[in-house]
Amino acid sequence: MLDQRKKNLLKTLIQNENFLTISELSTLFSISNRTVRYDLDAIDHWLQDQSFEPLTRIPRKGIKIQLHENEKKLLTQLLELNDYTQYILTPEERIRLIILTILNQTQAVSASILAKKLVVSKATITNDLKQLESFLLQYRLELKRQPGQLMIVGKEKDRRKILSDLLKQTAQNQRYLPIKQSLHSSLATMKHWFPNIDLDFLQNLVFHAQAQMEVEFSFESTVNLIVHLSLALQRLQKGMDIQIQKTQLAHLKEQAEFKLAQEISRGLNQRFHVKIPEAETAYITYHLMGAKLNRVKSYETYRDRHMNIFPLLDLVIAKVEYELQITIDSKDTLQKDLFLHLVPAIQRLQFGTAMKNPLYPKIISEYKTLFHVCKVALQVIEDNLEIHFDDHEISYITMHFAASLHRQRMDQRQQQKILLVCASGIGTSRLLKARLLDHFTDFEVIDSLSLQELDSYLETHAVDLIITTIPLAKTVIPIIEVSPMLTQVELKSLAKYLKPTTQSTVSVSSPDQMANDLVELIKTHAEIINPEKMEHAIVAYLQKHMLRTQVRDNGILTIDHIQLQKTCASWQEAIRLASAPLVQKGWIDPAYVELVIQDFHNHPNSTMIAPEIAMPHTKSSGYVSRSGITVLTLKEGVRFLDHCPPVRILIFLAASDQEQHVATLTQMINQLCYPENIDALKLFSQAQEAYELFMERR
Repeated sequence: MLDQRKKNLLKTLIQNENFLTISELSTLFSISNRTVRYDLDAIDHWLQDQSFEPLTRIPRKGIKIQLHENEKKLLTQLLELNDYTQYILTPEERIRLIILTILNQTQAVSASILAKKLVVSKATITNDLKQLESFLLQYRLELKRQPGQLMIVGKEKDRRKILSDLLKQTAQNQRYLPIKQSLHSSLATMKHWFPNIDLDFLQNLVFHAQAQMEVEFSFESTVNLIVHLSLALQRLQKGMDIQIQKTQLAHLKEQAEFKLAQEISRGLNQRFHVKIPEAETAYITYHLMGAKLNRVKSYETYRDRHMNIFPLLDLVIAKVEYELQITIDSKDTLQKDLFLHLVPAIQRLQFGTAMKNPLYPKIISEYKTLFHVCKVALQVIEDNLEIHFDDHEISYITMHFAASLHRQRMDQRQQQKILLVCASGIGTSRLLKARLLDHFTDFEVIDSLSLQELDSYLETHAVDLIITTIPLAKTVIPIIEVSPMLTQVELKSLAKYLKPTTQSTVSVSSPDQMANDLVELIKTHAEIINPEKMEHAIVAYLQKHMLRTQVRDNGILTIDHIQLQKTCASWQEAIRLASAPLVQKGWIDPAYVELVIQDFHNHPNSTMIAPEIAMPHTKSSGYVSRSGITVLTLKEGVRFLDHCPPVRILIFLAASDQEQHVATLTQMINQLCYPENIDALKLFSQAQEAYELFMERR
């Protein structure tokens, strides 16, 4: 964490639009030039830990932080995370922070210390404690008062549960740093909670466990497990270990996941030098068994392990059909989705721990009848397995039935209402819409949004399908995550919801493939003297007249926007180099480039549009005066994401509006659908060659 002087120094840089020299900062804060340099180094390190770019330092000019207004607000919120004098906390915020403060201490805490920390009177704290007591009851915890001292008493597992929930609530509060929908961003957020814990190491432990189990946890469960391991380490270091009933311990030790939990415990012991009691290992086992799943490696194998649930699922689906007087068409899909949800859900409930559904109020409001029908239908599982589904768990089941019925209604409609969600809400979404129109029919794109606009939009608009280029939390509306290029696998997924055009198939035929097919067809009706020469002639014809289109030269892409066979040491350097032609022309402000880099931190998947191809872009935010596209190819690839091949081709996009760039960008992307064009582009050394490939003047 930064001390107050470094915080004030960083705030000064945030508030100042111009470069400040070390001498100016030295005079301003009454410290030596050397101290300023040390402080700036510490600030750089802290900024990178929070996934921000380091300070911009230019010799003989000074220091500046390049940020967009939204980023400035976010960074200011981070700095004020533990500086409560900057604003007045709400009662709900005070209660959360009081609980976090008490539970993070090994000794009792006085009301006067809490009042001082939260900058309120002791009378206010006393009033807050009355509400706090009723809140604690939800977690089976109790506030113990002694003269001038406060403690929260109860089982350690319940203390950890409330800590986990409150940390996530605090992070999701708009006054604080939000947990974003990517694991990278979530780990950055968690570093504030667990500054002394190697979260990357914990992430690798969780990934290894998933590989051994041959499953993929949901985003939410992955984050929850990392939070649980972090809390366990933090609490054990304070001598607060968890207890578990002997019968539950014996049951968990019999599970296959217990061996994986033992591996995790050994890893924690070796890395953090903390002895992990057997009860803690059993509790890790419980988390592995109860984690929500995205998918499994082999559905058949997973099903065979839990065959006792299958007949019960059939009864649940039949009961819902009977109560609603409907027939569910795609029972196999619904059964599979329900099964993957119910197996871990049942294991959670067998230990008396249900999962809270953040969409619960919305489910109850919009699907009241379906919710009550599911509640009745689930009684067959409750009776057979002696468990009880609470309303939150029932709401998850309701979501699966609602999604299935959504798909069924969509199949019966002619026009599907589609919502596109992208990191920036522009550029990528326009390209994606054009690609969808190439392959599907009978749908309407009702809007294109950024992630920040999604929740409020869904409250007031009817949507049949959400197509997104960034990870989203599950909703009752079906969601398909795609790349702007629409791969073969993604096209097949979309075909389950949308009607393919008669001209479109889920495979793209190159001129060479089409020519070969035509030659074979002609052979069945006539003799060809020179098949190879004829095939070559057909390819030339198709390229010239049928498969090649030419967009109007509107200056979006020009020859001087193309840089080939360059070398870069990092993805940040590659983005800055790709953007250079537009910066030099004055079409974009350098601040736009820094926004693009930050946007990649927040939404990395939306930048990667195909293997070896990246399209960095973001909202113009007033920093783009004229739309432009640049192309950069690299001699040696630069790795943007660990799980993706190194990038060889960058298409840098800056859009001043939502229209001008679309035709050019669509034309360029269409050309990159052909593998031979990608291969050629990587080898080109002359900008004219690349320009002709994209603009089709050859």
